[in-house]
Amino acid sequence: MDLTAIANESLTDKGTVTGLGHGYTLFYELLLSSRRLEPLNFCEIGLCRGGPEVEDGAIDRTVEALPSVAMWHAYLPNAKLFGVDISDFSSFESDWFRFVRADCGDAAQLQKVVDLEVDFDVILDDGSHAAFHQQQTFLRLFPTLKSGGLFIIEDMHWQPDTYEFRLPEVPLTDELFRRFIRDGHFSDSGALGLDRWRALEPDIKNVFLIDEDWLYGHRRQYNARHGLGPDQPTLADLAEGRHLTDSRFWRRLAGRVLSEVKGSSAGSRRPRIKLAIVQKA
Repeated sequence: MDLTAIANESLTDKGTVTGLGHGYTLFYELLLSSRRLEPLNFCEIGLCRGGPEVEDGAIDRTVEALPSVAMWHAYLPNAKLFGVDISDFSSFESDWFRFVRADCGDAAQLQKVVDLEVDFDVILDDGSHAAFHQQQTFLRLFPTLKSGGLFIIEDMHWQPDTYEFRLPEVPLTDELFRRFIRDGHFSDSGALGLDRWRALEPDIKNVFLIDEDWLYGHRRQYNARHGLGPDQPTLADLAEGRHLTDSRFWRRLAGRVLSEVKGSSAGSRRPRIKLAIVQKA
């Protein structure tokens, strides 16, 4: 069974077509294909695009479907799925899907997930993408993983202006984990106390950081084999020779240059890490 094909049919941007077509499912299949029929406990944070992390989004929104939940149920038919979101999606609850409404900026609300007393196999954070939210969620929920369980953080290259500059100051999440990989311990954790991070260190077995180039390279390969393309081509897609007359290429190139200038220190360029996978010991 092809997880990426299911993602594309379910209209989730974790696949290779919808929206930016991030291509995450190409990597997730490597992680989960051998366990597809197991009764996993799988928790996803952030269930649908269009929340308050985007300028025209809203907490009180109505949606007709939860695309990634549908994808996971199709691919992991025996899993118990749990969903967490700031919006109320309780109407989607079923015998295989349980919903918890929580704001990842509020530690007390995240405690509701801990209070379920579930040992999770996988926790996937696709919430607001604000660094403070990502890190507070990790600190609260990583201990709920089973030994060998995976904590996945998506879209680490992007932080929403609607949140990022009014939340307590913390380092970017990819920088926090890159330093952990380099030094073997956490440092410079900002508003979230370093003692909390240090307490988790013995429980972290592996940290993998997946960059944009790896993901998009494999996405282009998959789409080429299947005659597909993303709804919103990236700069790399548009850079192919036949796209050089496309105005979107030049707009995105200008945006990418501006992003790199704003996000870099003198003489250095921060790698565009999109995905983190942290395995519990």
